[in-house]
Order: sequence, then C-alpha cells, then structure tokens
Amino acid sequence: MRPNLFAVLAVVALTVSACMRPYARSELDPADGHFTGITAYWGQSASSRVRVLFVHGMCTHTEDGWVTHGWDRSIQEYFGIDATDVKQLPDLPTDHATIVQRDYQIGASMLSARYLLWSSLTAGDKAAIQFDDPPPPPGAFNWKRATLNAELKVGLLNDCLSDAVIYAGARGPTLALAIRNAICRAFDGAVTPQGCTFPASTDDPAAPLILVTESLGSRMVFDALVELEVQARAQGETALAAFDRAVAPVSEVFMLANQIPLLGLAETAPVPHSGATVGAAPPSSTLIRGVQTIAAARERQRTRSPRPQPAGGPPPPITIVAFTDPNDLLSYRLAPESAPAGPLVEVVNVITSNDGALLGYVENPMSAHVGYRTNPDVLKLLFGGSDRSARTAGANARARASAADAAHSR
Repeated sequence: MRPNLFAVLAVVALTVSACMRPYARSELDPADGHFTGITAYWGQSASSRVRVLFVHGMCTHTEDGWVTHGWDRSIQEYFGIDATDVKQLPDLPTDHATIVQRDYQIGASMLSARYLLWSSLTAGDKAAIQFDDPPPPPGAFNWKRATLNAELKVGLLNDCLSDAVIYAGARGPTLALAIRNAICRAFDGAVTPQGCTFPASTDDPAAPLILVTESLGSRMVFDALVELEVQARAQGETALAAFDRAVAPVSEVFMLANQIPLLGLAETAPVPHSGATVGAAPPSSTLIRGVQTIAAARERQRTRSPRPQPAGGPPPPITIVAFTDPNDLLSYRLAPESAPAGPLVEVVNVITSNDGALLGYVENPMSAHVGYRTNPDVLKLLFGGSDRSARTAGANARARASAADAAHSR
C-alpha cells in the first residue's frame, strides 16, 4: 500500500504545483516600472481624501454583484474595515446609466468612490442573441454543448464580447454619447444642450482623482474625455479652463484586462487611393489621444495656477498601469511601439495570474478575464503601488492612512 500511497501523493503534488498561478507575484514590464498606488495620495488634500472612479467593462454588471458584493467587499477585506465604515451616498442622476457612490472611512482618511454602471445600455441589443442560451426562455438552445464550452459561449461571448461588438458597430455613437454624459456627471459636470458644463470651482480641488477601468471601460473613458475636451474648446476659454480643473487631478489610470490594442482595430483608418497599399491603423490611438488629453489639461491647469510650483519643477507624469493575465484571451499588454510616450506620461504593464492553470494546459478563460478584482496581488499593487517593500495591507494600511493625515496637518 505504501508505494501506491507515495504514487498518489506524487500525482497530487504534481497537479497542485501545476495549478499554481505562475504570476501569483505579479511582474512589471518594464521591470523598473514605478507607480504609487491609491493610498499614496492620502494627505495631499485638506480632507486627506482620494477620489476613485471605477468603470466596468464588457459583461453584464449590477450594483449588487459589481459594487456591493464586488468592490465593496474587496476594499473592506483589503483594508480590514467593515460595513460601518462604508457610507452609501445617493446615486448621481444620469441618463440611461447609473453612478453609484460610496465613501470608505479608512483610519483618518477617506476613499471616495464612484462606480459607473452602464450595462443597461446594451441589454436590449444583447437580447437578440439570447436564443443561443440554454433554456429557460429567452434561451432556446436545446442541443448538447460541452460544459466548459457552454459556459464560455453564454458568458464570454454572448454576454461579454457582444458589448465590444455593439460599441464598435452602428450603435457605437449612441453608446458613446451616453457614456460621455455619464463621465461628465462623474466629474461633477452638468449635461446641457451645448454639451457638458464643468463647475467653475470645486469644494476640494486638490483631492487626487484615480481612474480604475476594466476592459471595454478603458476605451469608453478615453473616448469620452477626448470628446469632452472638444466640446469645452467649442464653448470657449472659460469652459476649457473648467474642463482642465476637473480633469487635472487625474494622476494614475489603472486598466484591468486591458483591451485597448484589440479595440483599436475597429478604429476608422483613412481610405487609400486606388492601388495604394492599405496601412495599419494605430492599434492604440484611442489611448494616445486620451492620455494626451489628460496630460494637456494638467499642464494648462498648472500654468494657470497662481500658486508657486513646488521645488523640483512640474508634477510627476500621469501613469498608465495596464494589468494583463497572459491567459486572459481578451486582454493585451501595451507594447512600447503602441503606447503613449514622452515626459508627461509613464506606462507600466503588470503581468499577473488571476487563476491557476491546470497542468499548465488551461486556465479558466472566464476567471482569467474577470478575476482581477479578486486577485490579492492586483489589489496590493492597485492600492499600495509597485514598491513592495513599502506596501501594506489591513490594519497597517489604516495606520498608513492616519500617518498620512498627521503628516499633512503638520
């Protein structure tokens, strides 16, 4: 019996080791890439408050699943707080989308979150292919599918990838308008017949603003910001200054399940003359335009500021952090040749593993794509930054919040 027992244990050990996540400890590309993380911004405003705008990507999302039992739970577990430290604020009014608001009291500091839910915008469109789902109705597919294939067809394709197809198609401009109006509201603007009108002043103008976008949501946010700047320019210098004041606090953008290179293939390329060679459209031109929009707003706002600049010159560049699980079929790292470059922006890829790969053969494609929010190392990087020696969690993170607040008050 003993040899058989050893054989079983050997097989189990091999299987377990093969299922481990190869990038449970995420790797950076470039290896010396640096970003600060959300908690590093506590203490930079009078209220020791940092604002975070979350925008989900493709797949149906609900407030209960994505916010209450999603980010709410992840934030509470990471910082070691409970429901009494979470304040639910009224939803922001917006047409055809929802902006859920939460304030998280973490030690002496505050994380003010806004969650943009836009799934309702594509629900009617996706209903047209629900006949391909198994019963009950509206699902009417009665033929046999292998279990994993069925889960992927219904989830990853019929419910998720369909969102990207809709946004890239004829309904795209309508969706873009709705998202643009929602982003306007999320940045404290008001939607008017002339477009978005941003406030002339804010209660806490120095409060940093971090963007956390997921898959298709990244493209939507950058598209919206580019168009909002165009609208502001059309309204005059006062409107442009208000736009800059609203956008300038953005210092880091975290893109989970980055899809910008894939979605960039749907961008319109110039039609060549007869007989000319068709050139490839820049796969990340949306990202480049979006980042340039934020960087330009920050620079214009800096030059308008009557306050003297701190020693050392202009503020640090905006940082773009793209998280990618190599086994996420719908996610791509940002290649150097397709990412924005220059002194005003820094790009860092994070290679991570959201799930284990069975015998190195397959990782569940669904969990690979949607598992970033529940990946412990992703949360550590998102909140604590790339400097692992300085990164903390739980009670230590609360202490860090208190320390940041004390440092600001001195």
